Amino acid sequence: MNKIIYILIMVMSVVGCTPTPITESSRIQQNFSTGDLNKWINGELTDYLAENLGNTPKFRNEPTLIVSMKNEQISSDINGLTADIRSQLMDNLLTQQNVRMVRRQSDYQNLHHRSLSNVSCDKDAKIRYYLGFEIDKSTVSGDYTIRVRVMESDKPDQWVSGISTKWSGKLNKNQVAALSTNEKDPYLQGLRDRPFGEGESDLLAQYLAHNMSCLLAEQNISEIKLFTAPVGASNLELRTAINMVDNYLSRFQEVRQSEKAETSNAILKYEFFEIDRKTNLSMLNVSINFKSSGERVQGVDTQAYITLKSKQSHRPQTPRDRRQSSVNLISDFSFVVPSRMSDCDQNNPWYNGEKALSSANLRHGDCFALEYRSSGGANHIVYENTQGELSLMDKKCLSQDYSRGATRIPAIQGEPSAIYLDNSRGNESFYLLSFKSQPNSSRLLDQIEQLPSICGGNGRSIDRRRLLELVNEYSNENPGDLDWKKIVINHR
Repeated sequence: MNKIIYILIMVMSVVGCTPTPITESSRIQQNFSTGDLNKWINGELTDYLAENLGNTPKFRNEPTLIVSMKNEQISSDINGLTADIRSQLMDNLLTQQNVRMVRRQSDYQNLHHRSLSNVSCDKDAKIRYYLGFEIDKSTVSGDYTIRVRVMESDKPDQWVSGISTKWSGKLNKNQVAALSTNEKDPYLQGLRDRPFGEGESDLLAQYLAHNMSCLLAEQNISEIKLFTAPVGASNLELRTAINMVDNYLSRFQEVRQSEKAETSNAILKYEFFEIDRKTNLSMLNVSINFKSSGERVQGVDTQAYITLKSKQSHRPQTPRDRRQSSVNLISDFSFVVPSRMSDCDQNNPWYNGEKALSSANLRHGDCFALEYRSSGGANHIVYENTQGELSLMDKKCLSQDYSRGATRIPAIQGEPSAIYLDNSRGNESFYLLSFKSQPNSSRLLDQIEQLPSICGGNGRSIDRRRLLELVNEYSNENPGDLDWKKIVINHR
């Protein structure tokens, strides 16, 4: 009878090893160990990984990150036991020849430093391989099994041949307790498996500022005059994060914020790429162009994955949703684009000329400016992004150029600049509200003053329908005092 039960258990064990949809080469080295877990980690497992990671050509000196796995997929959470194993292995493998284990920072203390030379940077941050640990408990024997395998960072659905080992045995009380605790894995923050989400603009800014400070420190430039290319980010949290990055970087004594691209020696540029529309997953890429080389510096880009909740735009079909009023204070309100859109990649996109458009069909990476002529005594521009969110194009953060008989936005030290489009799709609208004189106290003026700034910061937003209701209300109470016009970008 006992023999039959033993055979059944063995059959169940074999069935449990049936391949899953994730492919695994038959050439993978297989190891199996039992006994005390800590002895296995600090002895056999450390030796096994040191041998295979250090001597196998494809793993040698490649940045590798230890992660937790669940159902053979990378988990954004990590249990306490896997975190302890990672800590022990990191210490054990630190001095092993040709082995590069990544220890990613989650507490960016460098943001308090005043010099780039004091920044503590992880030069192995660009991960090539994930070393995955998955822990299961047998419902038959009560034993725990820890499987260790490797996958490439850009192929998270396929195991890599060369490393595969496992341990099986009993856990002590402390290990069981550690296994039952879970937290978001700080090592994965900003990577595809744990993107930044809503309400994390400060964490995103710290992450980008840390990475950028490390990249700037590697350039060995005594003084960095950094110009940040204007960003047409349609999401308020993104604009807030980008604004905070500039503030963090300006704390370093070697970094000076330049308000004019022509007087800078380094240009910081943000680009947005949509990865998965269903999950709202996008990638933010930050690059540097050092003017001494005249080219984009290779190998110094940094990326962060983000998920931003999409909001339904309001499209009311009412008489109020027209393009302008019947009062004639505004003589012109238009988009200004370079004669050649390819010039958007240049320090001065207007070098080869420009043209004005009453509406525009633009793509990701294109650039533009706003220009208006008005006899009004007070003018405000309200921006509506593709998600229906309104913000104020605040004069305090967006300088204006008045030198050519019109008002141009943006401007840097009186010279025309440009706004660059991100990876959003849909219509983006700009409302010019022109008051004949200083506007009377009203609910419209109160709301304009409370709108969040397009450059970031807190505020109380409203939708387009409410804005137009307040415009109509003000016009009825103050006939002839308010003119307004709306222009639209079709962001493809």
